[in-house]
Amino acid sequence: MQTGPMIGAPSWQGGGGPFGAPPSLRPGLPGLSMGAGLLGLGGARGLPGMPGLPPPPGGSLLPGLRPGLPGLTSPGLLPPAGLGLQTAPSPAALAPAASEKSVEQLRAELRQAEEATKRAAVGAYVGVVARVVSKAGIGAIQCAESAQQYGGNVAMQKEQLGNLKIGDSVVFKVGQNQLGIAQVTFARRLEALTQERMRICEIEVPLPQSAPGDEEFLGFVTSFQPEIGHGAISCAQTRQLYGQDVVIHRDQFDGLNITDAVHFKVAVNLKNQPVARRVRKATADGAPAPPPDDEAKKRRRSQSGSSGSDEKKKKRSRSRRRARR
Repeated sequence: MQTGPMIGAPSWQGGGGPFGAPPSLRPGLPGLSMGAGLLGLGGARGLPGMPGLPPPPGGSLLPGLRPGLPGLTSPGLLPPAGLGLQTAPSPAALAPAASEKSVEQLRAELRQAEEATKRAAVGAYVGVVARVVSKAGIGAIQCAESAQQYGGNVAMQKEQLGNLKIGDSVVFKVGQNQLGIAQVTFARRLEALTQERMRICEIEVPLPQSAPGDEEFLGFVTSFQPEIGHGAISCAQTRQLYGQDVVIHRDQFDGLNITDAVHFKVAVNLKNQPVARRVRKATADGAPAPPPDDEAKKRRRSQSGSSGSDEKKKKRSRSRRRARR
């Protein structure tokens, strides 16, 4: 027997979206509140802050993204107890728990969401922050579509870099500077995609819960994949100790490149994987690059000021000699 709308329920109860939810409710990524619009980008009126991007056709920002990802909750989907009404199970109850899914399955779902986001971001690209050099205030974005057009990663200056981190999913636009070189003109983090990407990274290679040991090692960065959030450091000494390469997480890759020599300490995570912490780029002689010294800065400023003062004195002396003549 079919039942009518739930007594005292909102007007949309009994019809519309999935499981009696409002038609506008679109299930999202695991454990994330939907908020307004696609992955925190706003409603169907378009992507805020990105001039020239029209809304996608049909108003749906994630067409075809299937419900049932774990952790989705929506208030008001279940009737009050005691009414005796049979209700459809929640998406979280239908979907397998995140721990039961393989990393490959989670990545496949993430790729589906990324493809849907790319279709929605008309006139822009969707990619991953591949490089950040915080001291210089520059970075680069990795994206297959923009790489085909511009020949590789697209450079990002300080104004667009903001607080973006390596491994962040971003929607971005590309222009050309005065020299005709392609560079990012707008970039915004896609919060839900970024959180899901980092959740998968944490499942695959958890961050250690304890502090690293006192011993410092010297090794070389042999790989790093920004889209998965980690890479590897090769070191003969740590390989003897742990039997494998040391993992380097995205938070330690700032300013580094593959093949860079680095000093690092090691902490072991819950999966007994060695993880590099306190990573520092090594100089040519093998010593870690020292941080800027305040006293050295003061000395340079003092020397610069004294040299400027000496030059002024010489100019005044020459002026006096000309005046005597």
